[in-house]
Amino acid sequence: MGRRIDDIERSVAAHIAVKRHDYTVITYLATANLLERLLEDVPAPGDAEWAGFVRRCEGVIVAENQGWLAKYAEKD
Repeated sequence: MGRRIDDIERSVAAHIAVKRHDYTVITYLATANLLERLLEDVPAPGDAEWAGFVRRCEGVIVAENQGWLAKYAEKD
């Protein structure tokens, strides 16, 4: 009986790991998509709009980081 419970625990742990991996892949792809859209209109470095472009890129990355930190802080 103990071995069977161990197998169930390992199966549940593997399932949770797969769900986390899927979530990570989806969020990375979404972040990459947002950054690619920002690259469609890149101002020249030193241009007055450059700082705003950099802030928008940083904002996308910060939002992604906060999202996965919140997800991994959740109890399984």
